[in-house]
Amino acid sequence: MKENKPEKETRKSNSKQFTRREFLGASGAVIAVTALSSSLLDACKSTTSTSTTSTTTTPASNNLRIGVLVALTGSGASVGVLEWQECQWAANIINAGGWINSTPGITVNGKQYMVEVVAEDVQSTSDGVQSAATKAIYEDKVDFIAGPSGPFAVSATSVTEPAQKLRAIGFCTDTPGQFGADTPFTFLAHNSTVEHAGIAMQYLKKNYPTVKNVALVNADDGSIQYVEPLVTKLLSDNGITVLGKLIGYPNDIVDFSPIVSQILALNPDAVIVANAYYVHFASILKLVRAAGSNIPVGTGSVGGGNDVITIAGAAASTDFFCTGITPDLATDPNSPQLLIKMINDMQSTYGASRTIVAQNSQAVFLIAEAVQAAQSFDPATVRDKWATLGTMNTFYGTGKIGGLKTYGINHAVSHVEPIVVLDKGQVKSGGWYDPGIIP
Repeated sequence: MKENKPEKETRKSNSKQFTRREFLGASGAVIAVTALSSSLLDACKSTTSTSTTSTTTTPASNNLRIGVLVALTGSGASVGVLEWQECQWAANIINAGGWINSTPGITVNGKQYMVEVVAEDVQSTSDGVQSAATKAIYEDKVDFIAGPSGPFAVSATSVTEPAQKLRAIGFCTDTPGQFGADTPFTFLAHNSTVEHAGIAMQYLKKNYPTVKNVALVNADDGSIQYVEPLVTKLLSDNGITVLGKLIGYPNDIVDFSPIVSQILALNPDAVIVANAYYVHFASILKLVRAAGSNIPVGTGSVGGGNDVITIAGAAASTDFFCTGITPDLATDPNSPQLLIKMINDMQSTYGASRTIVAQNSQAVFLIAEAVQAAQSFDPATVRDKWATLGTMNTFYGTGKIGGLKTYGINHAVSHVEPIVVLDKGQVKSGGWYDPGIIP
């Protein structure tokens, strides 16, 4: 397995390794992209597809077909459309060669396979997720599945696990059935709620040491009862008190005025948004500033600085932070070459202000990496090999595999991740932070 293009292995995190989950307890159109030549595409069209199950050892075509469960419509589309674009990019760079393999695509048992990604729209609903997963497996006959991210991940479990279809998700909100001991064919391919909370805490403590109490906010997507004790305990262990109860709101909310009124009535030193879409925390930031408050607003969720500024306005966009990738990382000597390529490619294609999510697309990348490592297309064989790899190449550099104590399964990939900072209407990187290997 080829390492990511040479990167600086001397990267240092901005604080000590963060340990967690001692405090957690247990807790319809199809789109395909491939870099195949036209002759190979013609050959694939003439191939008869067969059902893919856990006993499949070779794919039905000359492609490694990965179904991507992604929100192309509905409340999650603002992020989902970006993720689908990134998944296509991930397939293309694998197929170009040089990142997983020295030759194009991946090699299994001496044979070359191109990566093909097939999108299924989850429509931002639970029913949509189940329908998309069912279609991907039984109609599209994909070999593996990437996604969906966030609160939608749990809805696919009832389809993918009985089918023993290996799936890698880009984010989880710690709701039961989403990722854990009861999902043996599911992997977490990107930092998630636990890891992002630790990263955000590191940044908060370093840059706002006087913050002693906060208002805690989270989308009411079914995860509040699990996220609230997690983040509250983390804050408490770091000397920060959550004022009152977590303030929830529906995912499809339009007017955040009542939510911000509740926040400011608590008179907090800062606002912490646990999990949310960028349109949510950008709206909160805008109204907090409009009310005359200059308190820090931060979140562990992924966001693009320019997207936040577009909603909140430049004047309001200061003393704000979230996890995410900023354009200046393309010239940061600490940035891995694969991440630099992603930034440059995304911006050259979609514009300089384009937000990079890098969650489901990393799931696509890691699935291909795991298949080549296992030298098999059998989901159980790939699962068992992946769990023993120890480290993998991620967009962010070396990822570490853990999670047995935290999630009940050794299927979680963690990695260093940068912070996005808004300062006086300007977007900049807040540096790299290390959540450590997930215990």
